[in-house]
Amino acid sequence: MNNKLIERKLERWHRKYSDYSPELKDKIKKLVDKFNMSEPFDSSIVKKIQTKSSMTGKRFLREYNGKIHEVKVLEQGYSYNDKIYKSLSAIAYDITGTRWNGKRFFGVCK
Repeated sequence: MNNKLIERKLERWHRKYSDYSPELKDKIKKLVDKFNMSEPFDSSIVKKIQTKSSMTGKRFLREYNGKIHEVKVLEQGYSYNDKIYKSLSAIAYDITGTRWNGKRFFGVCK
């Protein structure tokens, strides 16, 4: 977000809520300065993107109610029972009938 956009938002806020205290102005300035100093990309997001792309082609196996369930990681989703899913959570829901964190269900995360 650039400074002009922030200034416009502050101007709109000012028109709507009147003037703000010097303390609040100082807090806003500190937040803007902190935002401007931050890295352009959050490194954890980059790691997640790299992790997903490096998983393409891998398979996850999960035994549930005496049956083995196999999921294959695709570039754009997951394959299970000849269907394509956007998330592991959707597959876990189809298997169990209840909501699950898909990564936890298939043991992808620790």
